[in-house]
Amino acid sequence: MTAPGISGTYPNLFPFLDPTGLIATFNSAGPIDESSKNVFFQSLGTNGRSCGSCHLASDGMGLGVTSVQLKFIATRGNDPLFAPIDGANCPNTSSQDPSTHSLLLKSGLIRVFLPVPPNAQFQIQAYHDPYGCAIVTDPTSVETVSIYRRPLPTTNLRYLSAVMFDGRETHQVLTSEATFAANLQTDLIQQAIDATLTHAQATEPPTTAQQTAIVNFELGLSSAQTLDFRAGWLNFAGALGGPANLSQQSYYPGTNDSLGADPQGNAFNSTAFTLFAAWAPQNCRRRNALQYTRAHHLERPRLDR
Repeated sequence: MTAPGISGTYPNLFPFLDPTGLIATFNSAGPIDESSKNVFFQSLGTNGRSCGSCHLASDGMGLGVTSVQLKFIATRGNDPLFAPIDGANCPNTSSQDPSTHSLLLKSGLIRVFLPVPPNAQFQIQAYHDPYGCAIVTDPTSVETVSIYRRPLPTTNLRYLSAVMFDGRETHQVLTSEATFAANLQTDLIQQAIDATLTHAQATEPPTTAQQTAIVNFELGLSSAQTLDFRAGWLNFAGALGGPANLSQQSYYPGTNDSLGADPQGNAFNSTAFTLFAAWAPQNCRRRNALQYTRAHHLERPRLDR
């Protein structure tokens, strides 16, 4: 097994440090293989990127600013993550100049370029354009707007109600229990295709087998905080925190609907959040008393010594 931190294999629940403790990921298919055997980590485009360029196990399958900065230093800005297409503030910049990647280096922001629809019933004007590509009009008079956002984590996807921040990859609705699983698969496959063609600058979409492999890998991932520096291990003493427990969490659209529209007819439960019920004061007192009794029993001197 390759040492964590270098592309290799991470065992399930391998802990990574974050600002408040440790985060971990559980993969229902086994260890997370970051080698080229896993399509998620294969370069399917022309700029060297893979899905794994922006989705790191060390960052809960997202992209943290510290990881971006370390990668820039280690590669002198030559990592595929910093491809000018969207890893720079504007696409017509040098990939080695830190100032042209300030949004990614300081805030973890990737550029998203979206065309304004020709029949749009609105206009966009740049009030302040420090980078010079807020709104660009191409020779065919199509306006392209640059916006910036953090890459969304590719984990815990079994609980989505929309794909992408603005829902633009929600081609099939995710609001019906009957169609949720199939529609989620359809939406995530289209998202993988669009990401490969755009962010990886592929000349053709992934094959059907590659699309399926990427989405199946994503759907098998569950990530969560596993240790909090103040609270301790979040699955200790009967608590149900952490990614392994999360992977067993049931879900369907409308579950525990506060307006009584649960599709299975279940009544709204205002105390549904019970992950840490075992840590409630009354349970803590009972558990502490039991622990004291056991400890006292173990510490009593034996008379036959």
